[in-house]
Amino acid sequence: MADDGRFVNALLMGHAGTGKTSLVRQVAAYTGRPYAFIPLGGVSEPRQFFGRTAFVQGVGTKFIPGLLMLAMEVPNCLIHLDEINRVNDGSCTDPLHHMLDDSRAAFKYDDADQIIHIASNVMFFATMNKGGEYTGTIDMDQALYDRFDYLGMERLPKSAAEKIVREKVGLDLASITRIVGVGYDLEVGLRSVLKAAWHLKYGSSLKEALLAGFSVDLSKIEKALGQETLRKKVPSVDKEVVKWPS
Repeated sequence: MADDGRFVNALLMGHAGTGKTSLVRQVAAYTGRPYAFIPLGGVSEPRQFFGRTAFVQGVGTKFIPGLLMLAMEVPNCLIHLDEINRVNDGSCTDPLHHMLDDSRAAFKYDDADQIIHIASNVMFFATMNKGGEYTGTIDMDQALYDRFDYLGMERLPKSAAEKIVREKVGLDLASITRIVGVGYDLEVGLRSVLKAAWHLKYGSSLKEALLAGFSVDLSKIEKALGQETLRKKVPSVDKEVVKWPS
């Protein structure tokens, strides 16, 4: 909640591997909040995350709440709406407008035929990749955008990425520097860099590890490795003439 009493919904936007999901989880851990992860990618109707009516043997027709509805009943819960722009149909997110309103007022969900109450101090975070290279994403409704405060996630500095790879995978410094350097040249995310590092640790050659981790054409990897080698071969430049080692 903001200092002026408003409920803040945060939308984290950035390229894959920039740490959006990790940041949301760390906020939950740091603040001691229960954490609920709601994947919205591929969802085609609201009942997939709100809940649905179904026939239960021995009971009859009954409403079965989904994870989102259960999470909203938990005080102080941090609810993570992942891939919010990757639903199959933009209308799937229409019911979210009510729960993301500043007032956090109760609202009626038709399938449940009941009033939905949001517990005290529930916080909503959403994450999304944005860009023409991400197929399967949709343009979000402006009214939904307006219910969030935005936080753009940029790629980590190389030094920070190298530290993460060292802590998570434990490779030698030279290998870490090469993997991170080539990864940044090819503009892949940290998740892909980590995958390549694990492949290298468990026996793959550098080229094999990069190919498996980065999921890019072999020609691009070979070009990046060649450029890296070329930079190492150039010891100095004097009067615009490159002095090549003999």
